[in-house]
Amino acid sequence: MTDLTDLASKLLDLQKQDHFTPRSYRTEIEDSIRFSTEHGYGDLAIKVRDLWDHLSDSDHKKELFDPNKTKKLNIYQKKQKAYQMRKEGISYSAIADYIGISSTTIYKWRQEFQRKQLY
Repeated sequence: MTDLTDLASKLLDLQKQDHFTPRSYRTEIEDSIRFSTEHGYGDLAIKVRDLWDHLSDSDHKKELFDPNKTKKLNIYQKKQKAYQMRKEGISYSAIADYIGISSTTIYKWRQEFQRKQLY
């Protein structure tokens, strides 16, 4: 796990230097590998992907984007998670896919949260 963390952090640092931004969470891995190949560090991206694929299922379930964990959130937790993800710059459609609701709802929640901040 430490090897994966080290390689992944190196890859992310290189991608950040070159201003990589994925289109959405659905295509992030493919976008990352394509971007890395175009910028000359594709071997590193492939090593990260291969190490990730070798992790056990229990290790994968501990990751942030566990769909089982997301579906069990109550409405308040979903709103908080959506707002937090939006602050990080994640698109409405990616948040909607992750949480399992429409992107319009995410936008309305954001407006509601901003109105509450004004008072």
